[in-house]
Amino acid sequence: GWQQTYRGIISDSYLAEMSLEKGVERWNRNLQSPLGFISVITDKEKVIGFIGGGKNRSATLKCEGEIYALYLLKEYHGKQLGTKFFVYGIEQLKISGYQSFCVFVLKDNPTINYYKKFYPDLEICERIKIGETEYDEVGLGWSDINKFPS
Repeated sequence: GWQQTYRGIISDSYLAEMSLEKGVERWNRNLQSPLGFISVITDKEKVIGFIGGGKNRSATLKCEGEIYALYLLKEYHGKQLGTKFFVYGIEQLKISGYQSFCVFVLKDNPTINYYKKFYPDLEICERIKIGETEYDEVGLGWSDINKFPS
């Protein structure tokens, strides 16, 4: 997902250093909370996307839950699968008892407009470091998960 999504946004050297092993380690850390989840979507036994979420990791954006990641291979964009998966992830947060939620997106990632079409009522911008480079990251939040326009 990162290889497709962030090419041209994040440095090529950082993307080249990514590995499946490091990704598994990162997700194991993300899902240490008993209220975390990860789900995959497949097409003919091929993984084409995944979503993960759990407790909000940001002290800056005051939401309880967070969608950590939502990735879908580019050839599956535009088929409403991403929206169905996003709504599924929000339902998982609701089941876990979260009353609010957020997502974080790099400011230069075009998918930021996708999330904004769901009318978040909270927004922050902060600098994060990925590899040796700093980037602007936007946090979008919904203060009442039950009012999310699904």
